[in-house]
Amino acid sequence: MRSDRIRKLLSALLGLVVFPALAHAERLSEMYVPTSGRIEVMVALGVRIEGLQIRTFDDVIALRDKLSEGPLDEASLTSWKFLDRVGLKKRDPSPPPPLPPGAVLVKRHDIDAWQTGTLNFQGELIELSTTTPGTDRACRTVIGPRSCVRIQRHQNDETFNHTWHFASLDERLSPLGLFSRAEHIFRYYGEVRPYAGHELFVETFIGREVLLVDRKEDAILAYAQCRDVEQLRGISQFTIHLQLKSTATPQPHQIPMLTLRCHGSRCDFFYIKQAEFDVEIPPESFVVDVPAGTTYTALGSGQPIRSGKVSLDITAKSPLDVVKQRKGN
Repeated sequence: MRSDRIRKLLSALLGLVVFPALAHAERLSEMYVPTSGRIEVMVALGVRIEGLQIRTFDDVIALRDKLSEGPLDEASLTSWKFLDRVGLKKRDPSPPPPLPPGAVLVKRHDIDAWQTGTLNFQGELIELSTTTPGTDRACRTVIGPRSCVRIQRHQNDETFNHTWHFASLDERLSPLGLFSRAEHIFRYYGEVRPYAGHELFVETFIGREVLLVDRKEDAILAYAQCRDVEQLRGISQFTIHLQLKSTATPQPHQIPMLTLRCHGSRCDFFYIKQAEFDVEIPPESFVVDVPAGTTYTALGSGQPIRSGKVSLDITAKSPLDVVKQRKGN
């Protein structure tokens, strides 16, 4: 989120400078960027995919076209069969090491399994609450004004892992990660050129970002970061949006049912069941209190802390401040 603030500052400075080379450049400022939202979603984060060969933006669009040819319903997604028809495969987690004599195998829960949940965001505040079907496990991640916390629940036990912002998590759970919509992109000037029956918007001032858009329908089909934007090569990460559907609120635009976001061989999948935008999210959605006697861990603080004290609204504080408070310093 801090990078967004830097981008906004640089964008403001850019507006004070005249670049003759950009005299005929355009920007996407008329396209919709949500400021808040409530989304019912299925997610699979950090899935390792075998067979991805993405070097150019043409490769990104070819993958999108192939995925669009078959069903992308819930059954196809949760079984991972939708990857088969494009020659990809989900890599299963490595098997556990052999157990010593007398040990009992505890059932594993893959971190990249499909989870169902609700995603709330209000400006830079984000909350994702998920459960893994068929298990007694749940997770809540909250990104607040000063820090981030992940609460994991198993049966009646809760653990709180508190750290500074997860930078990559900020991005992938935001409108940029889910919809490729972000103010810092749309307000920059860039080159617009025809591509695959739509328009290709190339922004090079900050992020070397590329979007395939349909401005008439206010739709975004794909996004990528390229090291070489002239040749559209050197893809460092990309996002494709599938099964676009129209929504009239709060202004007409297209939202995807499925978003696939990849960085290397690691991919995040978002199957969006329902979305409301520019709605008021209760402030308590982004508040995390640590009850007395709960296991709390701060990144870099060493051993977990169990304290008889209650810690209120910890994402508004730094992990260091909460450690001091829980230790009585």
